[in-house]
Amino acid sequence: MTFVGEGRQSVGIDRWPLMGHRPQFLSKNLQVQVSAQGGVGWTFDEISLRVEVDGRWASLPIRLSFVFVRDVDRWVLVMDHWSYPLSVTSIEARTGVALENKALPLYRQSTNADMLIALIGRLENGEQRAKEKRSVAPHRAVLVHPQPGGEYHGDAIGAAPTLADLFEGKSVGIRDYRIESESSGTVAWMAANLVVSGRSDSPFEISLRASYVFEHTSEGWKVVLTHVSVPLKEGYLNALVFGK
Repeated sequence: MTFVGEGRQSVGIDRWPLMGHRPQFLSKNLQVQVSAQGGVGWTFDEISLRVEVDGRWASLPIRLSFVFVRDVDRWVLVMDHWSYPLSVTSIEARTGVALENKALPLYRQSTNADMLIALIGRLENGEQRAKEKRSVAPHRAVLVHPQPGGEYHGDAIGAAPTLADLFEGKSVGIRDYRIESESSGTVAWMAANLVVSGRSDSPFEISLRASYVFEHTSEGWKVVLTHVSVPLKEGYLNALVFGK
């Protein structure tokens, strides 16, 4: 599901997967970060989504990232991303799990939008200088790619593959995006639809969803959170749990 704009659009809609089956959600690795000026916070977690089926429990790994902005005495959710890991082989095989992403209405509320969008384009296509923008303090950075095991933290991020590496040198482009920043301009966040494309015997194209958080430091802009996943057909998780 994709919601864009005012939060009231999603009121009354169950945003948690399989809510009709009374699932349990167990946190496995919650990480919480707050910007230096305290105006923006972001989290990443791996949860086990558990559903009882015929007296037994089925468990699905779900990845969650959230971005919050401080509003006087409360934190307001401004972006979240839920994903289920899939192998690169499954993605490339066009097994029917991938969907064309719902378009994101263009939104640019950041004076550094062009710079940050260009940074992501270079980064995901493997430019070495751009990859250095992921080299941040070990406790600050998280990188999540679509495949199982594709999670990297801190120092391990510097040696992590780019999306172009994962898909064997294919081109990664930004199809559409929404980018915003806090009032001080030192933290920005972006939701984007990416497209991986190339040519072999026939045209090749895969749609991906991505979320990013950027923080400005003494060394310039750094990418402190990256979360990339494959959009799934409605009911795909149901089929994993209950069968077809």
